[in-house]
Amino acid sequence: MSLAYQNIQELILLCKQKNHKAQCEAYNRIIKDAHYIEDGIQDGFLKAFYNINDYKQKVSFVA
Repeated sequence: MSLAYQNIQELILLCKQKNHKAQCEAYNRIIKDAHYIEDGIQDGFLKAFYNINDYKQKVSFVA
């Protein structure tokens, strides 16, 4: 179910405010396009490798 937002900025603002419905809407919009999924995974790996020195081994690296 897609909710109506005035614009993407409103959706982002609500996500920053931890609005669960807005976060679900943003997620659903992104996963509809495989290209965005690939970008997200790549960004996650880049962030993990960039911050590898901060890894404390308290949780699984995969997490």
